[in-house]
Amino acid sequence: MAPSQLALQVIEWDINAPDYEKPVGTIAVPADYTFVTPPGAGRTIRMAGTDVMTDVYKIRINRNEKYNVPSIQLRLNNVGGKSSELPSYAAYLRTTDGTLYPMKIKPWNDKTLYPLTPKELELSASVPVAVPAEGWELLLTEYHEKEGVHFPIAFYRLPEASMTETGSLGTDYSFTNSDGVYTVRMNSLERSPWENKDELSADLTLSNQGAEPLPRRSFRLTICSTIK
Repeated sequence: MAPSQLALQVIEWDINAPDYEKPVGTIAVPADYTFVTPPGAGRTIRMAGTDVMTDVYKIRINRNEKYNVPSIQLRLNNVGGKSSELPSYAAYLRTTDGTLYPMKIKPWNDKTLYPLTPKELELSASVPVAVPAEGWELLLTEYHEKEGVHFPIAFYRLPEASMTETGSLGTDYSFTNSDGVYTVRMNSLERSPWENKDELSADLTLSNQGAEPLPRRSFRLTICSTIK
């Protein structure tokens, strides 16, 4: 059922009316109402008894042979008067056909949201390349232990994001793994002949542009076989 099909009926208790209910009026849901937050807009949610303004701050999509790997930064700003703890949230990427892909949420070292101190949740998922990368939505849910289910908290329609498949010299390139979002830049690339081979020497900068620390990892650099 669409939200626009809902209506709130206001009644007055009256012992002279049938079933003791006297209709007073009806409040209809506007036809253009949607519970999905549009791109560029924010939504206020209740978190541990305080108001928190949320918005999709940034989205990037990396692509490999099998998957599109969207990385989303959801900004949380506590606009209430007291600190609150981040609840047990789960996130899903919803495609146009309603399919849900679970998203990994990078944990915070400090789960406290202090008043007027924005923090960002880093979310990532793997979506098969056969799925069109358009019309996607972010679904945020909260787990309620008593009922044992996840309740929807907010929906966000994701803005269009450019695909990142290859980088160029001097350009930042972001990629996502289970630890979070890393940024790499190729500062220089030198090619020198050596007998019947070529030697390639690359200068790379690996950085973390997020607010939370990332572990230092060992990465492997592979040269594309199409280089001539």
